[in-house]
Amino acid sequence: MPFVYRMSDVAAMLVQRPCPLIFLDTAAILDIVRVPLRPELPAGILTAAGSVIEQADFTPRRMWLVTSSNVQVEFERHRDSETANLSRSIIHLEAVAKLAFPERHVDWVDWVRLGLEQRVKNLVDRLVDTMEVFEGSPACLPNAHGRVRRGEPPATRTKPSYMDCCIFEEFLELVSSIRAQGFREHAVFVTPNHKDYGRPPDGHPRIRDDLALVGASYVANLSEALAAIADGSP
Repeated sequence: MPFVYRMSDVAAMLVQRPCPLIFLDTAAILDIVRVPLRPELPAGILTAAGSVIEQADFTPRRMWLVTSSNVQVEFERHRDSETANLSRSIIHLEAVAKLAFPERHVDWVDWVRLGLEQRVKNLVDRLVDTMEVFEGSPACLPNAHGRVRRGEPPATRTKPSYMDCCIFEEFLELVSSIRAQGFREHAVFVTPNHKDYGRPPDGHPRIRDDLALVGASYVANLSEALAAIADGSP
């Protein structure tokens, strides 16, 4: 499990070695496991995850991969159940294929023996191990409560989404801090949760305005994050 830094310590690390910053929320991490199960998720997310890991581990560093301790806790809570869903789906598909083609030996559906579940799980774990995890300052809590109280995205009047608000406030706090210290590289917030944040790249008006204040962008997945950085998007 990655070490949890203070926000100010991570900010200092980023400023000392400036390169593009990608911040993943919980759903963005878990989507790596969900790719084989959900046709709407681009398979390129897996390739992007490998690329981000390589760039973050490269010497000199080419990428920062960052998240908050709240995301880490949520991820650990859901990691095993999501990977178990993948394994069950693979086994179910193999069984259906054998029933559908009784006259054939179905060897093309060999994912269980090939260890697809373990491969994907290892990729996610490597990604998480590459992350710099931080805890936001105490100011993030009242800021998140304020969003919930006012029903501002990612919260609504009917869906408080306090944890999402806290995670988003932590991201804004970090980027605001490094911008004030001269950090000019890309900062990208990644979440597939368009219901609460709005459709990327703009999101809901409040999300758009908050990101504009700190010079950050918003995308739905890791593939889009790498594309935004490559295209020179702010």
